[in-house]
Amino acid sequence: PPDTLWHFGRHLPPEPTLFDQQQPEQQIAYLQLIFLEKSPIQKNKFGQAEITITAESDAYGLLQIRLSDTRYSDKATHQLTENCKYLRAQQPIALTHLALEGDKLATSTDETLLIAFPDYLVDASAIAKCFENAENAVYPYLLDKLSFFQGNFFTFTGNLINQILDLWVKNPEVSFEDTFQQALRLHKAEAVLYDAETLEQIATMLRPQFAHIQQALRPYLGQVLLTEPSFLAPQFGLQGRLDLMVLYPQQPQRRDIIELKSARSFPEAHAGRVARQQDLVQVACYNLMLGAVFPDRQGVSSILYAADGLQPLRDCGRLNFEMQKAMQVRNRLLSLDLELSKANTKVFEGLFHFLARQKGGFWDQGLAFQKHWQAAQPVEIDYFVAFFAFLQRELLIAKTGGVFYQEASEGFASLWKLNPDDKKAQFALLSELVFTDWNADRSEITLQRPPEAFISAFREGDLVVLYPMEADQSFRPTNHPLLKGTLLQLTNTQIVVKLWTQSWDKTYFEQHALWAIEPSFLENSYRYLFASLAAFLAAPAYKKQLLLGQQPPQFDSDFQWPRQTYDLDEHQAQLIGKALSAQDYFLVQGPPGTGKTSKMLRTMVHYLYHHTAETVVLLAFTNRATDEICAQVNAICPEHYIRFGQVEASHPYYEATFSAVTDATTLRQKIARTRIFVSTVASYFSHQHFIAQKDVVIVDEASQLLEPHLCGILPAFKRFILIGDEKQLPAVVQQPAASSQATHDSLKALGIHNLSISFFERLLRNAQQKQWHQAFQMLETQFRTHQTIANFYGRLFYKTLKIGAPRQQEPWQWFAQPSEAQPPVSMPSWLASSRLLFRATTTHDASLKTNQDEAQAVVQIIRQLQTLYVQHGKVLHTHSIGVITPFRAQMAEIYRLLDDDLRVLITVDTVERFQGSERDIIIYSLAANYPAQMKFLQALNPEATVDRKLNVALSRSREQFILLGNRQVLAEGIYYKALLEYIEKLPSTSAQQ
Repeated sequence: PPDTLWHFGRHLPPEPTLFDQQQPEQQIAYLQLIFLEKSPIQKNKFGQAEITITAESDAYGLLQIRLSDTRYSDKATHQLTENCKYLRAQQPIALTHLALEGDKLATSTDETLLIAFPDYLVDASAIAKCFENAENAVYPYLLDKLSFFQGNFFTFTGNLINQILDLWVKNPEVSFEDTFQQALRLHKAEAVLYDAETLEQIATMLRPQFAHIQQALRPYLGQVLLTEPSFLAPQFGLQGRLDLMVLYPQQPQRRDIIELKSARSFPEAHAGRVARQQDLVQVACYNLMLGAVFPDRQGVSSILYAADGLQPLRDCGRLNFEMQKAMQVRNRLLSLDLELSKANTKVFEGLFHFLARQKGGFWDQGLAFQKHWQAAQPVEIDYFVAFFAFLQRELLIAKTGGVFYQEASEGFASLWKLNPDDKKAQFALLSELVFTDWNADRSEITLQRPPEAFISAFREGDLVVLYPMEADQSFRPTNHPLLKGTLLQLTNTQIVVKLWTQSWDKTYFEQHALWAIEPSFLENSYRYLFASLAAFLAAPAYKKQLLLGQQPPQFDSDFQWPRQTYDLDEHQAQLIGKALSAQDYFLVQGPPGTGKTSKMLRTMVHYLYHHTAETVVLLAFTNRATDEICAQVNAICPEHYIRFGQVEASHPYYEATFSAVTDATTLRQKIARTRIFVSTVASYFSHQHFIAQKDVVIVDEASQLLEPHLCGILPAFKRFILIGDEKQLPAVVQQPAASSQATHDSLKALGIHNLSISFFERLLRNAQQKQWHQAFQMLETQFRTHQTIANFYGRLFYKTLKIGAPRQQEPWQWFAQPSEAQPPVSMPSWLASSRLLFRATTTHDASLKTNQDEAQAVVQIIRQLQTLYVQHGKVLHTHSIGVITPFRAQMAEIYRLLDDDLRVLITVDTVERFQGSERDIIIYSLAANYPAQMKFLQALNPEATVDRKLNVALSRSREQFILLGNRQVLAEGIYYKALLEYIEKLPSTSAQQ
């Protein structure tokens, strides 16, 4: 190691680590079990606490394991028995370093670790934070869930110094001034919160730290330096991101890790303390993780205190004791999350008891939450606790799996638990990718796809993880650093991923022949929803009563607006007038194609921008809807609005983002003069502190947002307008329906029976039931779908929905009219016969998710449509034809049969993915072979008056809708049966046998 490294302990040993299988026969290095029961804790003959657990393993069957605490001479006791308090029957556990004392008995050793539910990964930094101000206190972890993180001086300077490290690794000859200015540009969203004088003070503080980093790390130049590599260690239930890992090409087993700390206070090395306790615990977690990923690892684990000019780089040693302490806290954090998922209020009572014993400003956030809790009404507490538990269950399923859409899911744990064939069957694995290019300036990696790689569940914009395949083309994702990023481009031949790490060595990509991509998981998105619930609890009483539906919204009866200056019909003008006159809130019901964004939202924004001085925030659930909003705002006030969130420089609305602004001063000025802000809800959570005045918020796609998405945002505004359609597909929820039911009588009294219902739908139902007619109105004219198709869902699902454009009444004249009077009818004549068609298919195989006959029929129809387009001089483009099918296997079969030129023009996707878009012609392939499948293929609302999936599928079409399926199977669905009967009554030959 470099001479600048200060050695507190010994290096990580070159001898085998705990994952090496060359252990004595009586030793068990690592054992996975199912916990069954435990004995009471008692003292053994040495005075140590001891407990015996009974568990079952594949290797040893039923096994009794005697666990004892270990007392260290110079440190506190390793309370191994304490871990057993948090175990639950039938819970997966793991134990390390056991001594086998017979066929059915094992005992712990001084190095034994117990890991509860190892597949539930906890971040190393979250564990370390529990050691900052109170030893082993788990409540900092809980408090982090209860607030929106908006940054502070310490995190800002920490982010800057880490960015400076990245930039220095890229170019070791760069000066501090250049590095600091570049770091400020990359973090201008944080820098904007500080004036020039403060930024200069930060520069003065970081300048010597930069010199210390150079001095400490220059000896490593010549090795491979990887910044911010992420690792998963499901053996230990850990995940984390290192600051720096050093690889030695001449010593393949050696891997040094360096954790950078920018705090101005640090322990004096000569005083006998190598590092702060929380820092040692964090590095101990990294040692465990790297020991799992690289069993033969050699090297040094060190902390770099950048503010220390004497001994900045400190070797931490192996940290066995800190590993044990870290694992004990990790198990407690797991137990805390499990209790939160059960709506256990004792968790919060424990927090308050803990806060009562603490001193200092560190706990001000917790004390504020306690104050809001104690001032809240009982029903508000029930609301908070119920939805907090609901979210925690969603998080548990997202991380470790459950039952989703009647299919078993492993959640993010599928990364290491599912075999590649199962992943490929779910189209959740892109494999055999060949590295072709690395753009270091843009942090973009380009990979070539193998031939015949047509279908996947991935879409551009998805979060992904990238890892190398093994030399034998097997998959071991947790055996490598996981590169996290965003999928920028996905074609049949090429993939481009923008990595989140900004400094990576190209040689790392070149040394691996093949690569794989799988879905990633962003746990932070759940944290914002927890914080949203806490923000609701802190809201003024009147705002909470409004959101809970206890108070009717108020309106300005004297409101006047220049309706004559807008191109609106009477009904539209009336609706917008009611929305703009709202003093609290208004709900717009927007059926498909009614112009709720292009007409309604645009008119409201135009009026608010030109006729008021109010600040307006426009939110949506998806990026696609946010882009559509930007298109409308761009026509009203180009260059005078801001879009939150990251987009690429090629994006049409890039100029409206923070990224397009060169420096913090210019950005600060732009924010100050901007009155229109556009964002997804997810991005808004992390940007809301930039908006000083919150007047009006308009939320599009509101029916896709759950209560926690909005309950913490809306109270901050004077009034809000929600635009949604409760009869289209709702928010995606992963837990079973039974787990989503409200159990508090107080919530049921408010009409909250199912926690998976959108905030919009619940508030709308409440207003309808209480006859607050001023608070809501439905748009009744749609301009998208031809009346032949729209008459079915418009009358059945919406009652009063009508068409609004002459085009929607025109006869079907795209193609030649049918010449055959009697069956069999040719394909061209059949396609020309009606705008609404049914093609009956048969079941030839026993597959639950494919229908070969149907897939061939779909492709046959597409080929015929392609021919007709050419014959009639029409251009077939990406918005011409779309295929909806519920199963990815059927999607793959259709893509496999499609010709190469059609694959780039035809979108084949699920109805969930199609929501929000449209095509001239929609082909709906249900691939249903058995009547039992209809339960999955339908999405009935609670009253069974609407099939939301069928409604969305039909309303995606502009000119023609073609349904394919087994007639007998479809007839099991009440609305499919009605649709078939409707089609049969239409004039012309519209059903092809």
